[in-house]
Amino acid sequence: MRKTMLPLAAALLACAALATPGLAQPTVTVVDYGGTWQAAESKALFQPIAKKLGVTLREDSLQTIADIRLQVQSGKPTWDVVALGIGECLAAAKEGLFEPVDYSVVTNAADFPPELRGPNYVPGTVWASFVLTWSKEKFKNGGPQSWADYFDTKKFPGARAAYNAPRFMLEAALLADGVAKDKVYPIDIDRAFAKIRAFRKDVAVWYTSFGQAVDLINAGEVDVVPVLDGRIIDAIAKGAKWDFTFNQGIINAACSAIVKGAPNKATAMKFLNEMLDPELQANLTNYFVYGPMSPKVYATGLIKPEVAVKLNSYPANFKMQVVLDPHWWADNRVPVQSRWDAMMKE
Repeated sequence: MRKTMLPLAAALLACAALATPGLAQPTVTVVDYGGTWQAAESKALFQPIAKKLGVTLREDSLQTIADIRLQVQSGKPTWDVVALGIGECLAAAKEGLFEPVDYSVVTNAADFPPELRGPNYVPGTVWASFVLTWSKEKFKNGGPQSWADYFDTKKFPGARAAYNAPRFMLEAALLADGVAKDKVYPIDIDRAFAKIRAFRKDVAVWYTSFGQAVDLINAGEVDVVPVLDGRIIDAIAKGAKWDFTFNQGIINAACSAIVKGAPNKATAMKFLNEMLDPELQANLTNYFVYGPMSPKVYATGLIKPEVAVKLNSYPANFKMQVVLDPHWWADNRVPVQSRWDAMMKE
């Protein structure tokens, strides 16, 4: 009787497991910068991917690569997939904070240029552009159209805001000083700092986050401010009487990677591959206005033409901009930031 009961008990346990939703369902934790952007990315990408792969999705947010470093140093990371700017990816990869990418699984990465992927990271979902914006109420006949105009407070008088960080601002300073787009890198650090130091007296607010920049715009505290394109397009859609230009925009790639020691590495690798799918990236434009990174995205026919022409990765807009060099920043980020901090204390 006892021998007969053992197989029966095992069968009952198996049935119970099958009847319990999600008991054996794998989990993946995806981490980005949070806010309205991550909320959009979750709806457009993360949730559909989780459904397709049959996984439980968890999300978290980060501020800098220091957050990833703490995960790895803990010895028991809880994060799997992280999304960053590509410069941060390079820095984190140098520190050994990422797992190697299994390109036999992440096959969609082959669609992207080789300079956007590495042994430990792949391209991300969107490009973000640092663009010049202005108040249409202040400049009724058209605002500044170049970084030279931004730095010229006599030609275009008005309260300026500036980003309190060297990345983007050094490139803008060199372009304003007459450096050609294809000669920005390697950055002439002395020349860029001299341009910004002379401009400091004309800056009303040095903002520290792009959310703060939008707050300044909505409050009418400034007339001219450089900010990420997605932020200003969203602000305009919500009623801000502002405009912007992609001319001399500084466009920065995103990247994605898997945290070293990720608890769900195999599932995360599949998730990473799906994030590069052009159709899913096209879906992003239904929720937020950053330009998708996939080279095949505009061939999907899923982005409305009137939307496509407003995106920074649309070919006509892309060629107007300077592509930020993540390798230069990975090599120079620490000393340049130290010099910037010292200048801001002068």
